[in-house]
Amino acid sequence: MKPVLLLNVGTCFSATTPLWYTLSLDNRYVHTGHVKEHGYLCGLYTKDSNYVKKLVKKGERIKKMRNKSRMLTYMKKMDSKEFRKTHRPLVITMWSEFIKNNGEILFSEDITLQKYIDYYLEHYSNVKNDYVGVADFSNGSAELSKKFISDISGKLLENFDVKVTMIFRDPVRRLFSAANAISQNIGHRDPVNMIKVWVKGKMEDNVYYTDIYKKWSSVFGKERVHMIVMEEFWAGKTQPLSNFLDFSIKNVHENVYYPDMGVNAPHHDYLWDQWRSDIVSLDSELYKYLYKRMSFVYDEFRETFGYIPDMWGK
Repeated sequence: MKPVLLLNVGTCFSATTPLWYTLSLDNRYVHTGHVKEHGYLCGLYTKDSNYVKKLVKKGERIKKMRNKSRMLTYMKKMDSKEFRKTHRPLVITMWSEFIKNNGEILFSEDITLQKYIDYYLEHYSNVKNDYVGVADFSNGSAELSKKFISDISGKLLENFDVKVTMIFRDPVRRLFSAANAISQNIGHRDPVNMIKVWVKGKMEDNVYYTDIYKKWSSVFGKERVHMIVMEEFWAGKTQPLSNFLDFSIKNVHENVYYPDMGVNAPHHDYLWDQWRSDIVSLDSELYKYLYKRMSFVYDEFRETFGYIPDMWGK
């Protein structure tokens, strides 16, 4: 049997980290290797030298950090509450018992699809006694073109039992969290004006839920592609994903975005990427303004999947 390769292809700010923890930490279904997401396929797709530079830099950091003294320091601090606020659980980090090298195959200047395949085949050999398969949780994969996905699909299917998941959150709330986070990253901390500009034109690729689903399912087939509604999954609707994976999900990791508490989000351990995102509250007036300009996302979702999730649009 071929090993499972799970590709979670977005969307950012839709609880991809709690989903990653659910499938790799709370239920040992897949292990992602050195990192949750590396954007390797995006580098292959765009041929952008910046992606290559980031991969090389990440590889240099991994090599530097994976020495014995650094690992011991990490392990000693794991019981610290403050440490857990800003780090990841050990078993899914580069210091995991399942990581046997510095990932030289993947984190190098010469990027090829074969190296991507070799990395995950090698990693599977390290985790096969404890996990069903391996995974790539790179959110950037939502931006890959249908042609590129088609071009790589054959070789991936030759080597893996490929399963594709994507998780969607209420479109307005997801984009608002994205604006909050990005406004902090660029230093101006004004997400309201930023998102008002965004919704007047072409928005970032993660907005277009049905486009993401259609291009992946048209290449791999609907039987290999599964859409998750974030709010439904954390409300207890986990069986559809269990059925798709042919794996019983017994535990679901906590999720800062459910229920959505905005700037008052709980500071759960290991979920700093969530509770740091929102710095401004989303009031009803702004929600209605954004919903009006993003109504096409909801309409396309209804047209594709036959319904609108109960917790969306409110």
